Amino acid sequence: MRFGGRSLAVALALSATLLAAPVAQAATVSVAVGTGEEGDAVEYDFSAAGGEANRVTVTVRPPAGKHRIVVFRDAGAPLVAGEGCKAGAAGEVVCRAALGDFANSVDLATKDRDDTVDASAVDLRGFTVFIDGGAGSDVLTGSRTVPNALFGDFVNSEVGDDRVTGGRRDDFLQGGPGDDVLDGGGGSDEATYRDERRRVRADLAAGSAVSSAGERDTLRSIERLEGGDGADILRGNAVRNVIQGLGGDDELEGRGGDDLLQGAEGPRFSGPPDRDLLRGQSGRDTLLGDAGADLLVGGPGGDRLVGGRGPDVFSAGPGADRLRSADGRAETVRCGPGSDRLLADAADRPDGCEAIRLR
Repeated sequence: MRFGGRSLAVALALSATLLAAPVAQAATVSVAVGTGEEGDAVEYDFSAAGGEANRVTVTVRPPAGKHRIVVFRDAGAPLVAGEGCKAGAAGEVVCRAALGDFANSVDLATKDRDDTVDASAVDLRGFTVFIDGGAGSDVLTGSRTVPNALFGDFVNSEVGDDRVTGGRRDDFLQGGPGDDVLDGGGGSDEATYRDERRRVRADLAAGSAVSSAGERDTLRSIERLEGGDGADILRGNAVRNVIQGLGGDDELEGRGGDDLLQGAEGPRFSGPPDRDLLRGQSGRDTLLGDAGADLLVGGPGGDRLVGGRGPDVFSAGPGADRLRSADGRAETVRCGPGSDRLLADAADRPDGCEAIRLR
């Protein structure tokens, strides 16, 4: 066969294209068993390859004695059966392992495309579901019945507008960079911004969180909030909330419900001396300072205010409150109306406290 100049060029270009065509990637599914002091921990693991748009569904089959059977399907990419797993019908992979003694889990990690992961049917008692969507705009659905830890973007280099949905248990949700939707479902669920280096404004009553970069998350059925390293403003709603500021000079407000507000890691924390404002509002709230000079403000109801290692200011408000300012530093304590009890240092300056005990 003879080619003219243009035909030869086209043929060569086509040949080069075919030779350079990427080989189809495949996700790997396997079972890992780790042994620790408390016994064995079993992990059913799905690990995607790069360049895939995964469409993953995870289900379980009835147990066979002590063995638990987990089935993985991916409508977006082929699957490879690894250790403890076998290829099944219609491209599925079936994994089987004896139940571990503790920390059993189903772990799924997708990569760099817009992925969908549905683990809602995983109902293995004693298990936790972990999902990391990776980069891309992902849709992640955790188990309906066991606890979940769901990450739209696990690290800041992964960016996408993710939709993350928990189940009926207490779930941990992180959207990461991008405009995400975090829906905790039932239980007492936590939305975390621990990887943020600048201010985050989160308001559970409004159902939103906004980063300094202008990224806006939608928060649904979230009861617990965790800030990052910036000077965060975190506000609760009418139910019981747990709000932790972590680093930075944070402003935390509980609003209604019997809330727990914590500046960093709590009163024994000896890290950077941040200056936090903790405001309980209504309900029987617990306010815990940290290493900095914090302002702890109670409200109506019998509150508990505990300072940290810094020179704090206490304002309990009305109600039968309990306060602890005993930390070796001279501090101002305003107890307010009600029958209040204070554990203090001799150098503290109490006002309106009915019962004072010196440490």
